[in-house]
Amino acid sequence: MPDDIGQRAADAYTAALVPVSEREALTSAVASLKRHVVYLRTVHTEPVLAGLAERLDAITAEVRDITATHGRLVDGEAAIDAGPEAVTAFTRLRQLVKDVDALRATQRDVLRDVVDPGVLNSIYAAGDEQFTDVARSPLPADVKRVISGTRRRNVAFLIWATESGRHYLPASVDELTAEAGGAVDIGSADDGTSRSSFNH
Repeated sequence: MPDDIGQRAADAYTAALVPVSEREALTSAVASLKRHVVYLRTVHTEPVLAGLAERLDAITAEVRDITATHGRLVDGEAAIDAGPEAVTAFTRLRQLVKDVDALRATQRDVLRDVVDPGVLNSIYAAGDEQFTDVARSPLPADVKRVISGTRRRNVAFLIWATESGRHYLPASVDELTAEAGGAVDIGSADDGTSRSSFNH
C-alpha cells in the first residue's frame, strides 16, 4: 500500500468536488443575476410609468381645451358641420387617440416585466390600469369593449374618457396595485346595467 494513499484519496475527493462547486457557483451567479435584473427593471419602471402618466395628463388637458373651444367633435361629420377650424381640431384629436394607443402599449410592456401575469390579466380585464374607481363605478359596456381589445379607441372614446375624470395611467406599480386592490371582483363580467356614453 503506497505511503501517500491518504493524500491521494483526499486529492481525488477534492478533484471530484470541483465540478460540483463550479455548478453551485454558476447556479448562485445566475440566481444573483436574475435578482439583479428584476431589481433593475423595478428601479427603471417607476420613472418610465411616471413619464407615461405625465404625457397622458398633457393629452387630457389638450382634449379638454379642444372640446371647450369646439364642442364634442365625436366624429368627422360633427367636425365638418362645425367648420374648417373644427376639422383641424378633429384631426388633432385623431392623432391624440394614436398617442394614447402608443402610451397604453408601452405601459403594458413595462408592467409585463414587473407584475405577475395572472394579476395583470385580472387588472386588464377590469380596466384598473386605465380608469379609476372601476369596482365602485362600473364602466359602460362599450368602454369595456375598448379595454378588452374588441373595439378600437376612437375620438368619441377619448372625449368620453376625458370628460369622465377617471381616465388615468398609474405613475407607479404601487399606485396601480392600490387602485386594483380596491376592486371587489376584478375582471367580473358586464352585468348589462352600464349605459353607453360615447356619443351622449
